[in-house]
Amino acid sequence: MTIRPANTTDIETILTLIEQGRRRLRRCGVDQWQNGYPSLEAIERDIRLGYGRILCEGHVAAAYAAFVFDGEPAYERIEEGGWLSDTPYVAVHRLAVGDAFVRCGMATKLLRAAAAEARSRNMGAFRIDTHPDNHAMQALLAKEGFVYRGKVQYEALRLAYEKPLVP
Repeated sequence: MTIRPANTTDIETILTLIEQGRRRLRRCGVDQWQNGYPSLEAIERDIRLGYGRILCEGHVAAAYAAFVFDGEPAYERIEEGGWLSDTPYVAVHRLAVGDAFVRCGMATKLLRAAAAEARSRNMGAFRIDTHPDNHAMQALLAKEGFVYRGKVQYEALRLAYEKPLVP
């Protein structure tokens, strides 16, 4: 297993991973990602800004996520709660796992890789959000030590989580 920066030659593969995730969410009754987000433009922006990461199993792209290290404007306003700290943080968005790799720990590997990269950049926190009906992601976040912190507006109303990063 390797995690590498995404590049423009990965766009079609990333869009396939996103579409597979979108279909799984729909089958589970979650309306997250059902309105055209994440779009081609969002993925192109991820790559241009250096956020995109591809998790490969051998030569096959198994999962994708955007690791954002320069702040998330949507996180500046949190409702019904608050962040644990005001330290620099990593945020992860657009995490999608390919159908052939569901329940193989790929999302966990991406979250842990984002945390490791954030620690190497001396960041003290990890923030992430998810749809209120995305119970699978909420369970993963709890398992990985994230704590519910409130609500943010990212694409729509989202549940916000944070985890301190200890060196």
